[in-house]
Amino acid sequence: MEPYTDAQLVADLKIGSEWAFTQLYNRYYKRLHIEANYILKDAEEAADVVHDVLIVIWNRRDKLVDNLHLKSYLATCVRNKCMDRIRRSVVKERNVHQYMSLKELTVCVNPMERKELSLQLATAINALPLAQRAVFEMSYMEDKTQREIVAEKNLSLQTVKNQMSTTLRILRKKLKSSRDL
Repeated sequence: MEPYTDAQLVADLKIGSEWAFTQLYNRYYKRLHIEANYILKDAEEAADVVHDVLIVIWNRRDKLVDNLHLKSYLATCVRNKCMDRIRRSVVKERNVHQYMSLKELTVCVNPMERKELSLQLATAINALPLAQRAVFEMSYMEDKTQREIVAEKNLSLQTVKNQMSTTLRILRKKLKSSRDL
């Protein structure tokens, strides 16, 4: 029996053939994992990326085009998913760094200093424009994600990100200037 071509696999995938999906998995998993691992430098995360891509392929199998060059398409999907993961981790790292720098300002040995700093922080937060303050409080005090804030406030994701960035910059500046006194 001659091996199935990619075109045959795509045709069978489109009609929901689990056998075709298994063939696709067996044919391309190792190659895709190597590609993802090369980019991410983490074998487990690379495996997650490949599985995510293959799940998306299965879930959207009816939208695959007939003349699809499967090898290139899968490699591109894996590279894009890796880049998304890297971007997400960079943003998360930046947010953790911002939080830690803000938290560092609040670490005090003396309870009186802590109380004074809490008062300064509350004053600085209350001095923020209403929209920025609302977004900041939802994020840091109500522990909501940016997407939850977007849905609740009916704002764009970029607006929420900009307001958070501006707010943190203002608070850092105000707390740093009061600490330098």
